[in-house]
Amino acid sequence: ETEYGVSRDGLVLVGFPGLWPSRSRCEISACHGALTAVLLLLVQEAATNPNIKNESFQVDVYTGSDSVWKLLRNSTRLAEWGEQPSIQYFRNSTKAGSKASNNPDLLYPLSQ
Repeated sequence: ETEYGVSRDGLVLVGFPGLWPSRSRCEISACHGALTAVLLLLVQEAATNPNIKNESFQVDVYTGSDSVWKLLRNSTRLAEWGEQPSIQYFRNSTKAGSKASNNPDLLYPLSQ
């Protein structure tokens, strides 16, 4: 059973409602949506619990997607993408590489 899209054991399941998107885009979108939901839950908790800002959280992302795994497994590269000052710099960055450049609207915010 779920309440507000989050299961009682803390799992967040997210799908992609787009029409005819690529499989890779669907998988990246689901990862982006799940992490956005986690962020919103943490922001909501921080509003009532100021001590949460001093805590660290580990978020494990489970995916059956090879393309998402290959893009996101390198935390150093992911951090470099997130350091780009804007999505335009991300698009033009040689650090992003060709596969990452396919979905900058999802990967750039995800990397931040």
